[in-house]
Amino acid sequence: MRNYRVLYSRAVYSLRYPKIAFLLLILFVARFGLSLTPESSPPAAPQEQAQISILSNQLLQDATVVDCRKDHCSILVTNFAFAEGYTSPLGIRLADELSAELAQQTKSITVVDRALIRGPQEDLIENRVPGPIRYSVPVLRSLGAQTHASVVVVGQLERSSDRIKLIAHLCNVKNAKSAGRSFELALPTPQPAELSPSDLLPPLDPLPQTANSPRIFRNADRSIIPPKCTSMPNPSYTDQARKFKISGTIRMDTIIAADGTVKPLRVAEGLPFEMNESAMRTIATWKCNPGTANGEPIPLYVPIEVTFRLY
Repeated sequence: MRNYRVLYSRAVYSLRYPKIAFLLLILFVARFGLSLTPESSPPAAPQEQAQISILSNQLLQDATVVDCRKDHCSILVTNFAFAEGYTSPLGIRLADELSAELAQQTKSITVVDRALIRGPQEDLIENRVPGPIRYSVPVLRSLGAQTHASVVVVGQLERSSDRIKLIAHLCNVKNAKSAGRSFELALPTPQPAELSPSDLLPPLDPLPQTANSPRIFRNADRSIIPPKCTSMPNPSYTDQARKFKISGTIRMDTIIAADGTVKPLRVAEGLPFEMNESAMRTIATWKCNPGTANGEPIPLYVPIEVTFRLY
């Protein structure tokens, strides 16, 4: 403390002598660690929260466009995903923040607890529904229906060299044609860990081939003539899949036996609403001419795809 007083008194005394005052000021700064640089910019969190607040307000103002009216509406904020079809810690965090902000800004519209979508999302992964379909508007609308929401917030993340853009809009759960305007916010690129995929499908195990079972051949062998199916009825849409206009392709691994019957083994990529089960039941009824090796019929692993489209 005594050194401080000495320096301070000398600085005041030397105000008549600018050069000496300047040198003493430098010494004072060096001794006590004061900064002469401008204050650093505010942390990102308040800026992010301010933008989330603006986005929340914009969505609420647009609510009537999707028939979301006070005291008769509930909103579910779905996870925000990249166009490639995966969410991330960032997408989940932003959705949580927006959901909390919506609840704070309105009391006349119910904001659905986002924890309620955890089970349905796990079901989608268990059914091996690929990301681009999981985060499609029809499937997100179905999540809204399962959580008794009237409207869902659908958001997509876009990445540039120094920014992350979130584009969000409202979508009516019961009416696919009722969608609100798109609103955007831009945020600085976060740490890489916040951008890592959170919900990729787990890898499949290799197809079984045990020493004690008859050999099951693979199409990679050039000596094999592949099977040709002669009766291939189309699988039926389930009611829920038709209701939400689910489209996509189911890819499954099968065995076409030496007698031409088809045995579905597993789904590699699937669809929700029991579409996988519908496809597997139907494919099990297919009739084929079996594959052959050296003129003899053989059991063969065969991948099969079934595409569903509603027009």
